[in-house]
Amino acid sequence: MFKIKIADTIIEINNKYKYLKNVCKDYVVEYGNPEFSVTITKKDIDQERNKEDQHFEDAYLESICCYKLICDNMLSYNCFLLHGAMISVNNIGYIFIAPSGIGKTTHIKLWQSLLGDKVKIINGDKPILRLIDNKFYGYGTPWCGKEGYNINSRVEIKNLCFLYRDINNSLNKIQKKDVLNLIVKQIYFTNDNKNTIEILNLLDNLINKTNAYALKCNLDLDAAKLAYEGMK
Repeated sequence: MFKIKIADTIIEINNKYKYLKNVCKDYVVEYGNPEFSVTITKKDIDQERNKEDQHFEDAYLESICCYKLICDNMLSYNCFLLHGAMISVNNIGYIFIAPSGIGKTTHIKLWQSLLGDKVKIINGDKPILRLIDNKFYGYGTPWCGKEGYNINSRVEIKNLCFLYRDINNSLNKIQKKDVLNLIVKQIYFTNDNKNTIEILNLLDNLINKTNAYALKCNLDLDAAKLAYEGMK
């Protein structure tokens, strides 16, 4: 058993395998009373394995189940999980959204090549977003994709960027009415269907508080330059 702090929330984790605590090592805290606790059962692990016929070790699957249980509970704190790569540039948050394999990580690495230390990768794959005082903040988490890019930090989210592969680079603003259909497939919805309305309300709020763009891009540095200049 140990405690972590994610999205300004202290969570107690009742784990079975040491792997999970090692995954969370940069987020472990010794202080504070937990807001809630999660316990991962053997049934949870077996169900996760059966979902996609995943032949992973129990310790790894415990970690996946843990994050899902955390996200189920975090909705009560105006939080949800978005599949995207999130960076901070001069304390402004950008989230790059696309299905796996399109090149989110490759693109944010171009931003690092362009802007150097100004770019901080807060989370490379699965950040938590939280509404606080009418602002949306994106938080680093230990669950961050195979590259392991994450920082135990937060940044206010200002821009959403949907990535598309193309030979040529172009950036266009997306009308707010069109954003929901693009983003909804990249959201983790809890196992409780009654929570869907709450998540959609948070999404609607996020859309209204951010700018959204469609970036068609190749793998050249010019793609990052166009995106940065167009969104900043």
